[in-house]
Amino acid sequence: AIGRTFKDLAPLCALADRFTGRPLFAIGWLVCLAYYALIHWDPVMKFAAGEDRLFWEKMHMMHAVPAVFVTLNALELKNVPASYSRELTVLYAYGAFYLVWSAFCAHMGGGLWPYPFQKEFALLHHVVFDAVIFVIVGLLYLAA
Repeated sequence: AIGRTFKDLAPLCALADRFTGRPLFAIGWLVCLAYYALIHWDPVMKFAAGEDRLFWEKMHMMHAVPAVFVTLNALELKNVPASYSRELTVLYAYGAFYLVWSAFCAHMGGGLWPYPFQKEFALLHHVVFDAVIFVIVGLLYLAA
């Protein structure tokens, strides 16, 4: 019965993969690259690591493993997207939601941003940083 259920879901999974594979590739790689380029060596992270014996293992699992899986998924994608503009709209809508949510959480949480160095940013710095991230995620999408 379980095998039949999975077979019944195959068309739905194929449809979801067709419309989300490339955007997820971009997000998965952005998470990985942003973590290792911006956070991994930050002194705040080194301090936090001292409080948790498995800290670095958890960080690698959360930031490197998704990049591996989205890469394997991208290697399997054989179709041309139904609409680049639709996928990019979804990707950038998710990015805009993440920015608004991060700002809300920082406001409510006493200035705690996703990246420790963002606490020192003025509004202009946030705008430039976010614009650069949006360009990078668009390029990663096109690379999928």
